[in-house]
Amino acid sequence: MKKSALIVAIVFVTAGVRLACAEWLGGTGMLDTATARPTLPARANQKAGPMAAPDSVAVNTGSINWETDYDAALDKAKRNKKLVMVDMYTDWCGWCKKLDRDTYSNKTVQETLAKNFVTAKINPEKSKKNAALAKQFGTRGYPHIVFLDDSGKKISEISGYRPAKDFQEFLDAVLKKAGK
Repeated sequence: MKKSALIVAIVFVTAGVRLACAEWLGGTGMLDTATARPTLPARANQKAGPMAAPDSVAVNTGSINWETDYDAALDKAKRNKKLVMVDMYTDWCGWCKKLDRDTYSNKTVQETLAKNFVTAKINPEKSKKNAALAKQFGTRGYPHIVFLDDSGKKISEISGYRPAKDFQEFLDAVLKKAGK
């Protein structure tokens, strides 16, 4: 095999692996022509484009309103006498994207969260304040979901992905533990 043919073969294999990974993460199966990177769907709080960074504003995905500031979420929980659910995520986390796509889109999960929780999505890689919060919560991997009362006391936590049915059962257990 000629050297140039080998290089072309490697490029196609690399592009194929990128596409397969992007499709697994919910991508379109297409490459961005400018960057040769897979096009991924924007998270609810992201700008459009391949692997774009999220904005730092409150996010609405379906019936879940996500705060992006922990202190604002805690204040809102105190005012509304609700619990707090903090979703620690990163932009590159495939399981975080699956959680967004499959679990948080479930109507029962959405209704339980809207009724009983103030929800916050925090990316520890976006600021020192968020990184300090991840350290405080003991985050070692993503997604890491932390449940707190309105004073900030930890009630429970989930490390990793959970399908909607399991997540709902966990929410019910958190509510029971909190006496709600």
